[in-house]
Amino acid sequence: MTPGDPGWRSSPTVLKNATCPYCGDRVPGRDSTKEHVIGRRFVPRGALDGSWNLILRACQRCNRRKAALEDRVSACSMQPPLVGATDERDNRLRREAARKQRGTSGPRMDRGLQRFSIGGQMMPGVSVRFDIGAPPSPGNPDMRLLAWCHVSALFYMITYQPTRSLGGFMPGAFHPVQSASRSDWGNERLRVFAGSISQWPYRLWVDAASGYFKALIRRDPNADCWAWAVEWNTNYRVAGFFGESSRIDQIVATLPQLSESIVGQAEDSELRVRVERPIEPQDDSLFDRPVMSASAAG
Repeated sequence: MTPGDPGWRSSPTVLKNATCPYCGDRVPGRDSTKEHVIGRRFVPRGALDGSWNLILRACQRCNRRKAALEDRVSACSMQPPLVGATDERDNRLRREAARKQRGTSGPRMDRGLQRFSIGGQMMPGVSVRFDIGAPPSPGNPDMRLLAWCHVSALFYMITYQPTRSLGGFMPGAFHPVQSASRSDWGNERLRVFAGSISQWPYRLWVDAASGYFKALIRRDPNADCWAWAVEWNTNYRVAGFFGESSRIDQIVATLPQLSESIVGQAEDSELRVRVERPIEPQDDSLFDRPVMSASAAG
């Protein structure tokens, strides 16, 4: 979906696909379910009203698994940053997260907590231990799996052949390289990733659900390698590549590693921290809107 498509913001794309975009199994009518790639409960209530979405058929098993993933990840992605979250969109997300916590349609916020302990001997005869609980981190496996689902469905759409009712499946390896909350979108690894793909042609760019869902796919002009990124609820991003493994390895080797500092250490554990790096809007180029030529837009 590109900005050159008239009505792209309000008209959903509906596919009559013959295979599940996730597992590849055939989906005859009785065994298929209607799949909204941007789940209505994944974004704030009403965000998809009058907005673009991708609707296709999926097998019941994959549809259920993706819905469960969305329930878990939405509870995390709707939590604004602890510092600097003051605008009305953040307040809307807070209200939605609180509603999910009170209701029964989604998981309680405490179900996905990460728990770990750190402790040691402060002085002879005095030991301390801290038990810490925190929301799921951006590196949570659920987030990477949901990113795979979203990118798989979107790639299926852009390769869809209506005459055969079939779309394509991502070639090669699926390689997430960085995930980050909004307060860390300026980290060096994510910024270098954005710069490394800035000249690759777009194959897909989506800004939907009132800005609460973004996605892009760009292709390396010199190899069978694709870059992708998703942004959820204005708070979390996951980015990476799929395609030719050797080319992916070559690019990933140029991405900087993010340094961490050890602030606590015990015999069987240690606590590492890294300073998060926010980004100013004028410097945030990852989801820049494509520049469409007059001929392409027509």
